Amino acid sequence: GDDEAFLHDHHARAPAAVGLGIDTSQPDWPELLSTPEHALKVSLWFWGTRHLQEKADQDDLLGITRRVNGGYNGLSDRQAYLQRAKFFPAPPPDESTFHKHGASRRLAT
Repeated sequence: GDDEAFLHDHHARAPAAVGLGIDTSQPDWPELLSTPEHALKVSLWFWGTRHLQEKADQDDLLGITRRVNGGYNGLSDRQAYLQRAKFFPAPPPDESTFHKHGASRRLAT
């Protein structure tokens, strides 16, 4: 549908939007986006262009899933991941506090 066409177009624009220099005329270009060196940049770009932070601030998992998938595929997995993630405390509000204690600190188990 319209959402699927939009997401395909959006996905095709990602390499140029984040400055990856990937040639989207090559057949393997989508696989290159999933490499560790590119995945985070593309994910953050997608998060921003789809305005997902607004949904996250509202704790709207259904809305995020709809914007990501165009439907509700994988919703139960996302619900489980979200519940596990909420178990951990939020980071300190002041980023400099985090760095004072060392960015590589480990979570207590």
